Amino acid sequence: TVAGVVSRWYFYSGVTAIPHNPTVTALKKSVTSSFGSICFGSLLVALIKTIRTLVIGIRNQAQKGNNPVLAIIASCVSCVLSMFDRL
Repeated sequence: TVAGVVSRWYFYSGVTAIPHNPTVTALKKSVTSSFGSICFGSLLVALIKTIRTLVIGIRNQAQKGNNPVLAIIASCVSCVLSMFDRL
């Protein structure tokens, strides 16, 4: 909703007829036509966080069980998944 309001302000800044109540317009667009994209993005974030939690658990078990190869592989996978968090 904030992005919709800011975009309306930016693109309509030189126009005298700014749309009435841009917050409601942005909310309506996010709940109707953009809702699928919002849900898909949330699903991707949840999947990445779940996989990262599982990999951290595997890494901890590998460290406790003296399995350095598995611990290194799990650390590498955890590093790659943490890069997705920064995007």
